[in-house]
Amino acid sequence: MIRRISLITLLIASTAVAETSIITKQGQTVPVEVLSVTGRIATISRNNAKSTISLDQLTEASQVFVIEAAKVKGTYSAVPPLKAQVTVGTKNRQMERSYYRKTMEISPQVKLSAVSVMEPIPPLDATMLIIVQDTRAKFAQKVDRFQVHAANTVNVPAAADGKPREIEFEKSSVTYDSWRDSSNIGGYTYKYYIFALRDPETKKILDFQSNHPQLPAYLASHPEKKEELINLSVGKNFPSDFK
Repeated sequence: MIRRISLITLLIASTAVAETSIITKQGQTVPVEVLSVTGRIATISRNNAKSTISLDQLTEASQVFVIEAAKVKGTYSAVPPLKAQVTVGTKNRQMERSYYRKTMEISPQVKLSAVSVMEPIPPLDATMLIIVQDTRAKFAQKVDRFQVHAANTVNVPAAADGKPREIEFEKSSVTYDSWRDSSNIGGYTYKYYIFALRDPETKKILDFQSNHPQLPAYLASHPEKKEELINLSVGKNFPSDFK
Protein backbone atom coordinates (compact mmCIF):
# COMPACT_ATOMS: atom_id res chain seq x y z
CA MET A 1 0.00 0.00 0.00
CA ILE A 2 1.30 3.47 -0.89
CA ARG A 3 1.72 5.74 2.13
CA ARG A 4 3.32 9.08 2.82
CA ILE A 5 6.39 8.86 5.02
CA SER A 6 8.76 11.46 6.44
CA LEU A 7 12.18 12.24 5.05
CA ILE A 8 13.69 10.98 8.30
CA THR A 9 12.10 7.58 7.73
CA LEU A 10 13.52 7.57 4.21
CA LEU A 11 17.00 8.34 5.47
CA ILE A 12 17.10 5.63 8.15
CA ALA A 13 15.69 2.96 5.82
CA SER A 14 17.86 0.29 4.26
CA THR A 15 21.05 1.57 2.64
CA ALA A 16 20.67 -0.72 -0.34
CA VAL A 17 21.65 1.05 -3.54
CA ALA A 18 18.61 2.39 -5.40
CA GLU A 19 18.21 3.55 -8.98
CA THR A 20 19.07 7.17 -8.30
CA SER A 21 19.27 9.82 -5.58
CA ILE A 22 17.24 12.90 -4.76
CA ILE A 23 18.36 15.88 -2.73
CA THR A 24 16.12 17.71 -0.28
CA LYS A 25 16.15 21.44 0.32
CA GLN A 26 17.86 20.66 3.65
CA GLY A 27 20.76 19.11 1.72
CA GLN A 28 19.94 15.47 2.49
CA THR A 29 20.65 12.90 -0.24
CA VAL A 30 18.11 10.08 -0.44
CA PRO A 31 18.65 7.08 -2.77
CA VAL A 32 15.32 6.07 -4.32
CA GLU A 33 13.68 4.68 -7.44
CA VAL A 34 11.25 7.10 -9.08
CA LEU A 35 8.01 5.30 -9.94
CA SER A 36 5.68 8.09 -11.02
CA VAL A 37 4.76 11.74 -10.59
CA THR A 38 1.21 13.05 -10.33
CA GLY A 39 0.87 16.79 -9.90
CA ARG A 40 3.38 17.82 -7.23
CA ILE A 41 3.56 14.36 -5.64
CA ALA A 42 6.16 11.76 -6.58
CA THR A 43 5.72 8.07 -5.85
CA ILE A 44 9.07 6.49 -5.03
CA SER A 45 10.43 3.14 -3.92
CA ARG A 46 13.16 2.44 -1.40
CA ASN A 47 14.06 -1.07 -0.33
CA ASN A 48 10.97 -2.31 -2.20
CA ALA A 49 8.68 -0.12 -0.08
CA LYS A 50 6.51 2.47 -1.85
CA SER A 51 5.91 5.95 -0.47
CA THR A 52 5.14 9.45 -1.68
CA ILE A 53 7.00 12.72 -1.35
CA SER A 54 6.13 16.29 -2.33
CA LEU A 55 8.31 17.79 -5.04
CA ASP A 56 8.34 21.00 -3.04
CA GLN A 57 10.59 19.26 -0.50
CA LEU A 58 13.32 18.80 -3.11
CA THR A 59 15.85 21.10 -4.70
CA GLU A 60 14.90 22.53 -8.09
CA ALA A 61 17.46 20.29 -9.80
CA SER A 62 16.03 17.18 -8.11
CA GLN A 63 12.49 18.23 -9.01
CA VAL A 64 13.45 18.43 -12.67
CA PHE A 65 15.28 15.12 -12.48
CA VAL A 66 12.37 13.31 -10.80
CA ILE A 67 9.90 14.65 -13.37
CA GLU A 68 12.14 13.60 -16.26
CA ALA A 69 12.61 10.14 -14.76
CA ALA A 70 8.83 9.70 -14.57
CA LYS A 71 8.43 10.96 -18.15
CA VAL A 72 10.93 8.36 -19.37
CA LYS A 73 8.80 5.66 -17.74
CA GLY A 74 5.61 7.16 -19.13
CA THR A 75 4.26 7.68 -15.61
CA TYR A 76 4.25 11.48 -15.42
CA SER A 77 1.17 13.67 -15.19
CA ALA A 78 1.23 17.36 -14.32
CA VAL A 79 -2.36 17.03 -13.14
CA PRO A 80 -2.96 16.20 -9.46
CA PRO A 81 -5.70 13.76 -8.39
CA LEU A 82 -9.01 15.48 -9.08
CA LYS A 83 -12.67 15.26 -8.09
CA ALA A 84 -15.32 15.98 -10.72
CA GLN A 85 -19.01 16.06 -9.83
CA VAL A 86 -21.28 16.14 -12.89
CA THR A 87 -24.84 17.47 -12.82
CA VAL A 88 -27.27 17.80 -15.71
CA GLY A 89 -30.25 19.95 -14.85
CA THR A 90 -33.47 19.70 -16.85
CA LYS A 91 -36.55 21.91 -16.90
CA ASN A 92 -39.78 21.14 -18.72
CA ARG A 93 -42.34 23.65 -19.92
CA GLN A 94 -45.51 23.43 -21.95
CA MET A 95 -45.34 24.69 -25.53
CA GLU A 96 -47.82 27.39 -26.49
CA ARG A 97 -51.07 26.24 -28.13
CA SER A 98 -50.32 22.58 -27.39
CA TYR A 99 -51.37 20.38 -24.48
CA TYR A 100 -49.07 17.47 -25.30
CA ARG A 101 -45.90 19.09 -26.74
CA LYS A 102 -43.24 20.18 -24.28
CA THR A 103 -39.80 21.75 -24.32
CA MET A 104 -37.00 20.39 -22.15
CA GLU A 105 -34.12 22.73 -21.29
CA ILE A 106 -30.81 20.94 -20.56
CA SER A 107 -28.10 22.59 -18.42
CA PRO A 108 -24.94 20.51 -17.84
CA GLN A 109 -22.11 21.51 -15.52
CA VAL A 110 -19.32 19.99 -13.43
CA LYS A 111 -17.87 21.00 -10.08
CA LEU A 112 -14.11 20.48 -10.30
CA SER A 113 -11.54 20.42 -7.49
CA ALA A 114 -8.28 18.77 -6.54
CA VAL A 115 -8.22 16.09 -3.86
CA SER A 116 -5.79 18.38 -2.04
CA VAL A 117 -7.02 21.98 -2.25
CA MET A 118 -3.41 23.16 -1.92
CA GLU A 119 -2.45 21.58 -5.25
CA PRO A 120 -2.39 23.88 -8.30
CA ILE A 121 -4.28 22.61 -11.34
CA PRO A 122 -2.85 23.04 -14.87
CA PRO A 123 -5.06 23.74 -17.91
CA LEU A 124 -7.52 20.98 -18.77
CA ASP A 125 -9.98 20.07 -21.52
CA ALA A 126 -13.47 19.08 -20.35
CA THR A 127 -15.87 17.40 -22.78
CA MET A 128 -19.60 16.86 -22.27
CA LEU A 129 -21.89 14.83 -24.51
CA ILE A 130 -25.66 14.92 -24.09
CA ILE A 131 -27.53 11.85 -25.31
CA VAL A 132 -31.26 12.05 -26.07
CA GLN A 133 -33.93 9.41 -26.64
CA ASP A 134 -36.41 9.29 -29.53
CA THR A 135 -39.88 9.35 -27.94
CA ARG A 136 -41.75 7.94 -30.94
CA ALA A 137 -39.35 5.00 -31.16
CA LYS A 138 -39.80 4.33 -27.45
CA PHE A 139 -43.56 4.65 -27.04
CA ALA A 140 -44.99 3.97 -30.51
CA GLN A 141 -42.44 1.50 -31.90
CA LYS A 142 -41.31 -0.01 -28.55
CA VAL A 143 -37.60 0.25 -29.35
CA ASP A 144 -34.78 2.23 -27.75
CA ARG A 145 -33.16 4.72 -30.08
CA PHE A 146 -30.62 7.30 -28.90
CA GLN A 147 -28.50 9.97 -30.55
CA VAL A 148 -25.95 12.63 -29.66
CA HIS A 149 -27.78 15.90 -29.11
CA ALA A 150 -24.88 18.10 -27.96
CA ALA A 151 -21.08 17.79 -27.78
CA ASN A 152 -19.17 20.59 -26.09
CA THR A 153 -15.50 20.89 -25.09
CA VAL A 154 -14.44 23.60 -22.64
CA ASN A 155 -10.83 24.70 -22.22
CA VAL A 156 -10.52 24.94 -18.44
CA PRO A 157 -7.88 27.52 -17.41
CA ALA A 158 -5.18 26.75 -14.86
CA ALA A 159 -5.87 27.46 -11.20
CA ALA A 160 -3.41 28.40 -8.46
CA ASP A 161 -5.10 25.99 -6.05
CA GLY A 162 -7.44 23.04 -6.08
CA LYS A 163 -10.47 24.73 -4.54
CA PRO A 164 -13.85 23.79 -6.07
CA ARG A 165 -15.01 25.73 -9.13
CA GLU A 166 -17.94 25.24 -11.46
CA ILE A 167 -17.44 24.58 -15.17
CA GLU A 168 -20.55 25.25 -17.25
CA PHE A 169 -21.23 23.74 -20.66
CA GLU A 170 -23.51 25.02 -23.40
CA LYS A 171 -27.20 24.88 -22.57
CA SER A 172 -29.59 23.37 -25.10
CA SER A 173 -33.21 22.33 -25.48
CA VAL A 174 -35.34 19.64 -27.12
CA THR A 175 -39.04 19.30 -27.83
CA TYR A 176 -41.07 16.15 -27.39
CA ASP A 177 -44.51 14.58 -27.32
CA SER A 178 -45.41 13.91 -23.68
CA TRP A 179 -48.01 11.21 -24.48
CA ARG A 180 -46.52 7.83 -23.63
CA ASP A 181 -48.53 5.66 -26.00
CA SER A 182 -48.72 4.66 -29.66
CA SER A 183 -50.07 8.11 -30.57
CA ASN A 184 -46.69 9.69 -29.81
CA ILE A 185 -45.63 11.77 -32.83
CA GLY A 186 -41.99 12.05 -31.82
CA GLY A 187 -39.36 14.25 -30.29
CA TYR A 188 -36.44 13.82 -27.94
CA THR A 189 -35.86 13.80 -24.19
CA TYR A 190 -32.58 13.88 -22.25
CA LYS A 191 -31.36 10.42 -21.25
CA TYR A 192 -27.59 10.18 -20.66
CA TYR A 193 -24.44 12.24 -20.36
CA ILE A 194 -20.82 11.38 -21.07
CA PHE A 195 -18.15 13.48 -19.40
CA ALA A 196 -14.40 13.32 -19.99
CA LEU A 197 -11.51 15.29 -18.57
CA ARG A 198 -8.31 15.37 -20.61
CA ASP A 199 -4.76 16.61 -20.15
CA PRO A 200 -4.31 18.87 -23.22
CA GLU A 201 -0.54 18.34 -23.17
CA THR A 202 -0.45 14.54 -23.15
CA LYS A 203 -4.02 14.00 -24.49
CA LYS A 204 -4.50 11.44 -21.72
CA ILE A 205 -8.05 10.95 -20.41
CA LEU A 206 -7.92 11.72 -16.69
CA ASP A 207 -11.55 11.13 -15.82
CA PHE A 208 -14.50 9.55 -17.61
CA GLN A 209 -18.04 9.48 -16.25
CA SER A 210 -21.51 8.60 -17.47
CA ASN A 211 -24.91 7.86 -15.98
CA HIS A 212 -25.43 5.02 -18.48
CA PRO A 213 -25.81 1.93 -16.25
CA GLN A 214 -23.94 -0.46 -18.55
CA LEU A 215 -20.96 1.71 -19.41
CA PRO A 216 -18.70 1.25 -16.33
CA ALA A 217 -18.53 -2.53 -16.68
CA TYR A 218 -18.21 -2.32 -20.46
CA LEU A 219 -15.37 0.20 -20.37
CA ALA A 220 -13.53 -1.80 -17.73
CA SER A 221 -13.13 -4.47 -20.41
CA HIS A 222 -12.85 -2.06 -23.38
CA PRO A 223 -11.01 1.06 -22.14
CA GLU A 224 -10.06 1.97 -25.71
CA LYS A 225 -13.74 2.71 -26.43
CA LYS A 226 -13.60 5.88 -24.30
CA GLU A 227 -11.96 7.80 -27.13
CA GLU A 228 -14.51 6.54 -29.63
CA LEU A 229 -17.42 7.60 -27.43
CA ILE A 230 -16.24 11.11 -26.55
CA ASN A 231 -15.46 11.79 -30.21
CA LEU A 232 -19.02 11.10 -31.38
CA SER A 233 -20.42 14.10 -33.24
CA VAL A 234 -23.83 15.70 -32.94
CA GLY A 235 -26.55 13.70 -34.71
CA LYS A 236 -24.71 10.39 -34.53
CA ASN A 237 -26.58 7.36 -33.25
CA PHE A 238 -25.66 6.25 -29.74
CA PRO A 239 -25.63 2.51 -28.90
CA SER A 240 -28.60 1.30 -26.89
CA ASP A 241 -26.69 -1.61 -25.30
CA PHE A 242 -23.10 -2.14 -24.19
CA LYS A 243 -22.15 -5.79 -23.79
